[in-house]
Amino acid sequence: MSFESMVRSGIQKIYEEDYDSQLFYVKEICDGIRKIDSQIIFDVNGFFVPNDEYVKRYFPHGIEDAEYGMYSATGVCYWNNVLVLPVTNVVGDIVGLAGYNPFHHLEAKEDESLLLNYYTYSMKSVFKKGDFLYCKPGVYKQALHQGYLIITDGIFDTLSLTAAGYLSAALLGSVITDVVAAQLRFIKKIIVAVDNDEAGNLLFDRISRFHRGTVFLKQGKQKDADDILKTGYRCGYLRTLDKCISNELSLSYVFSPKRA
Repeated sequence: MSFESMVRSGIQKIYEEDYDSQLFYVKEICDGIRKIDSQIIFDVNGFFVPNDEYVKRYFPHGIEDAEYGMYSATGVCYWNNVLVLPVTNVVGDIVGLAGYNPFHHLEAKEDESLLLNYYTYSMKSVFKKGDFLYCKPGVYKQALHQGYLIITDGIFDTLSLTAAGYLSAALLGSVITDVVAAQLRFIKKIIVAVDNDEAGNLLFDRISRFHRGTVFLKQGKQKDADDILKTGYRCGYLRTLDKCISNELSLSYVFSPKRA
């Protein structure tokens, strides 16, 4: 079976046979750690893997094969204790997986000296992550019609904006590849809503070089879009975002809103 067929079949079976458990896991992560509406995880076909045997149980036979990048040769699941989020291409086919480990995140917050990476992706043999954007299935097509797309550099930034009703996508690589640049050129306006730091300035500069309709929504109140949407600045931030979308603000740099 293809990677797309294997993963889509597994997700369908999980939702049909183990939805109540998934609801528990996802709500624990979203309510207790990420402070985000758990429904968005189901909207993007996400699922949590609680143990090494879980994927074998719900995915079609053969998922242990190396080509799918789910298990090691010794039978260890690479996605154990991970919230898994399918990555789709512009036509909605699943091409890879992105993952968030909530336990690593908590450990890193408790001890900043721990260099724990709590995000993971399918191995390179499955897909080249830098050539894809992470977004809710169908968002790219909507962006073509509605004429805008908000670009973030974090999956949860994009999930939070999507949950708020906006068309958003996250970069999966550290650079803008030619493939991603080609996808963005077809969209009338690109709103860059990334961290207010040197990396954010650099990303805006790179995108604006090949896309003339680029606006930088810069804010210095919180680390990123996901964080600011959880504060009293939320309403002001979204109002400013609306102005970017409606062309009321066409400058390259938009300053942060005041607390509501």
